[in-house]
Amino acid sequence: MGQPRAPRSEWPPELSKQVHVVVAFFTETLRPHFEIEELALFPLVRQRLPDRAALIRTLSSEHDQVRSLIRDLERDPARDLEERLPMLGKLLEGHVRSEERVLFQAVQHELGAAEMESLGEQLLLHRRRVSSCRLPDAARNRAD
Repeated sequence: MGQPRAPRSEWPPELSKQVHVVVAFFTETLRPHFEIEELALFPLVRQRLPDRAALIRTLSSEHDQVRSLIRDLERDPARDLEERLPMLGKLLEGHVRSEERVLFQAVQHELGAAEMESLGEQLLLHRRRVSSCRLPDAARNRAD
């Protein structure tokens, strides 16, 4: 985390504000993304690409690590941010690279067109389910 790379970035320079942005990004984007992968993609890969089972275990473990780091940031949003935020950033960067360069490539290479289309439909269906189970931001903030 740290300083923005783009000069006009909206990334806040204050660590405490970075925590807020990171937690909000996790809540709105990553959590639903993880859930969709865990409900649709990972089970398919385990079934159809059993040689990628270790990769799925690693990716699932990384999901758990991210969730744990986010919970830790929510519980104590001020402690050791100079270490915790970059650690989370590096974990996510490596995770995304593994998904893009290994998992998604294997899925595209190994599954046929019909399976890819079916997977796309499943991902869309799960995305709708996950989205419909979420409270809008204003309602969630009032519930907290």
